[in-house]
Amino acid sequence: AALDSEKIAVSLDEVSGVTQKGPFLSGSKVLVKELEDGRSLTQTGNNFDGKILNDKGEFKITARMLVSQYVMLEATGYYRNEVTGENSNSPLTLFGITDVTTRNIVNINLLTHLEYERVIYLVTKKKMKVLEAKKQAQQEIFDILHIDNSNFSNSEDLSIAGSSDEDGALLAFSILFQGDRTVSQLTELLTRVSTDMEKDGVWDNSTAKMGIAEWAADADSSGKLAQIRTNVKNWNLSTMVPKFEPFVRHFWYKEYGLGDCTEGRVNEVAAATEGKRAGTKTRYICKDTDG
Repeated sequence: AALDSEKIAVSLDEVSGVTQKGPFLSGSKVLVKELEDGRSLTQTGNNFDGKILNDKGEFKITARMLVSQYVMLEATGYYRNEVTGENSNSPLTLFGITDVTTRNIVNINLLTHLEYERVIYLVTKKKMKVLEAKKQAQQEIFDILHIDNSNFSNSEDLSIAGSSDEDGALLAFSILFQGDRTVSQLTELLTRVSTDMEKDGVWDNSTAKMGIAEWAADADSSGKLAQIRTNVKNWNLSTMVPKFEPFVRHFWYKEYGLGDCTEGRVNEVAAATEGKRAGTKTRYICKDTDG
């Protein structure tokens, strides 16, 4: 019989990682759900339980004798909110899908969650391999914020406690989607985006997207981004907070029709052509900062 490359039995002594919106709090639950193979992505019903060990969102799970290398992860719990600095007032559930043959560290975050439905669609309906489907879905999700992720690792490698550009991009995503939303409003937004992108990979709601950009522009001009940086820094997840500000700025500048503030444009004054400041007297000045 030919070897089925989309179904390789695996045994994991330990799957570990971090669960983050902001970090999930100690006691949150993580489930690893075994999947039949990499084509149907059907759950076998065999699940492995774990829980979050600390307020950094770190978890560990033992998953022995998996029938295939593909697993689905589901995390539910309260999380730290980057925007308020406080703990969320109700629990959030995030999903992820991954291939564990080459890894025993898997992070669950907004990106793994948003790509989930799309990956399942591409694999089961478009017959793509899981790895290809994940790459495509990740690019489509980063397109929402006009981020080029061509050199990024997989979503489950990223962490808001990391130090790389791609970690900064994840943190920007987490902050922008959070905004001033309650957990139920955030859940609703995530569901709407996932459902909308499932079949065509595009989030078509330009009004909702502009709403996020307007929140970002206000947060940027009021000094709220600095407060968010302080909030995340105070959690002591790592020695530094990745640079999320450039991604936040690039997004709202683009949505407002301003273009990027590059070296050649320092001191240039521009008016927004889109959003709530379009057609008003508000002008934006490109300042020379390292942020």
